[in-house]
Amino acid sequence: MFDIDLIKKNYSKMADQQIIELANSEGTIISHEAFNVLKREFIKRNLDKQLIKDVESKRLESKKGNIQDNILKEEQDINQQLWDYTIQQKYENKTDEEIIQGLIAKDVSIENARNAVSDLETAITKASKETSNKIFRGMVFICIAGLVAYLSYTVWNNWLWVFLPIVFIIRLLGPFLRYFEQNEKYNFILKNIRKK
Repeated sequence: MFDIDLIKKNYSKMADQQIIELANSEGTIISHEAFNVLKREFIKRNLDKQLIKDVESKRLESKKGNIQDNILKEEQDINQQLWDYTIQQKYENKTDEEIIQGLIAKDVSIENARNAVSDLETAITKASKETSNKIFRGMVFICIAGLVAYLSYTVWNNWLWVFLPIVFIIRLLGPFLRYFEQNEKYNFILKNIRKK
């Protein structure tokens, strides 16, 4: 990975001001080992001890922030998996009780399982609106690209500008059709929920 002896050698060759600048500019992002070498260099040269303490505090805060970000991302991933499972089960016409039992079997607490089922209509309604907006934006982009292709052919007689919008339309069709399919699924589930 890296040679700690090489880092020690490089730091020992630096002037005091360079060591201070290194601590200020990169002290929070260098590796743990490199920071320890930097810290020892500060002590050996009797440089500003408060500066290195401040940098160390920033490093700790940064690590805490990274840990919190990772925990939040894991929670979001777990919540997404919970919703995906719940939505799929509802799409397969499972009863609320069957879905709750399935969630409990996946180590979800009874309370969270019941909340997921009871909040399902609200969550799907929101997701359906978001997906509808994406479909609308996709339709607008497809229409604009089609218009550019048409004008390029009929008015400007420029084949390159006919080809590029068509490629753009083809690339948009995949996500557009997935959103359309997803929205149909949401609408199917909402109809079943509202029938009850």
